[in-house]
Amino acid sequence: MNVKILRVIDLYIGSFLSIIFGLFSFPSKKNKFERILVIRLWTLGESVMCLPVIAALKKKFPKAKIDVLATKRSRDVFTLNPKINEVVELGLCLIPMFRKYDLVIDTEPYLRISALASFYLGKRRVGFSHGLRARLYTDRVRFDDNVHTVETMLNLTRAVGADLKPESMGRIYVSREDKRKVDFFLKKNGVKKGDVVVGMCAASAESASETRRWPAENFAKVADMLIDEMNVKVVFVGGPKDKDLNERIIRMMKNKAMNSAGVLNLKQGVELMGRCKIFISNDTGPMHAAAAQGSRVIGLFGPNTPVRYHPYGKGNISFYKAKHPPCIHTHLEIFPDEDVCGGKCLRAITVQEVFEAAKKLLSQR
Repeated sequence: MNVKILRVIDLYIGSFLSIIFGLFSFPSKKNKFERILVIRLWTLGESVMCLPVIAALKKKFPKAKIDVLATKRSRDVFTLNPKINEVVELGLCLIPMFRKYDLVIDTEPYLRISALASFYLGKRRVGFSHGLRARLYTDRVRFDDNVHTVETMLNLTRAVGADLKPESMGRIYVSREDKRKVDFFLKKNGVKKGDVVVGMCAASAESASETRRWPAENFAKVADMLIDEMNVKVVFVGGPKDKDLNERIIRMMKNKAMNSAGVLNLKQGVELMGRCKIFISNDTGPMHAAAAQGSRVIGLFGPNTPVRYHPYGKGNISFYKAKHPPCIHTHLEIFPDEDVCGGKCLRAITVQEVFEAAKKLLSQR
């Protein structure tokens, strides 16, 4: 279903149900948790940034079984993770699970459906304090716009005494079969042992517009400069919908580059990102996945601010050229006017400065 239609349904029907069920939401003093549910329904990037939440809960409650409520589009971030008991997909399977969980942590900042699921499934429920949906939680935490999203989510676990100060997000787990598929992809494209691979993501999130994309020709120029001067192999990543964009960029180049979009699935793409020494990306999910897998990341930002969404971890670099406060606040459902914005802040990032940053990271061990 179209993202905009989903937002409208969630806004109007979800708000109405939040008011009704909020009348029956009462405080809970429960502090022994045998079954815990973490809700993370939306976007690849924020699903990756949710991984420290699971780590914090497992550290504090090592004997508890931790499940994750996800959607088909986000579940692969959590599968195979040894800290997670089960990944449950949002759907009719939830009907017989009324108050199954002792604790629910809802990491979604604005979806009403996640708050409703929290109310239905959990005895004690922790979520953010803004909006009508907050009525459905037993514990409400202020949404902090001035820190990284990882820290914002960890504030939810701190409400139940589960604190963590991670240096990285933790990794996404990949099967041996998926690793073999990546081996085959690289070998087929002439990548040999010892070759340095640079990953690039020129796409933007499905719900985002082209105002959140650095110009395609800039990616082509940086890729050529890195191949010529640093003797690297370049791969453009993405989902099936990004295949044509990647091919268009590769046609702009004078050198050869790889295109994994539409060839590798999400898990395989994540494995490929982890094999890149550096990764250059717009503000989108693959940027966070690459950081989680240990690649050094250069994030290109606008209109979102890197304060909340920079690639998490040491040694990563963010570019942001906006001279005004960010014109996007997803949790408040404020999005940029494309006619006014036009991606000016992203276009202000130059090819040369991205190239120099990439050279710096490539020179590091």
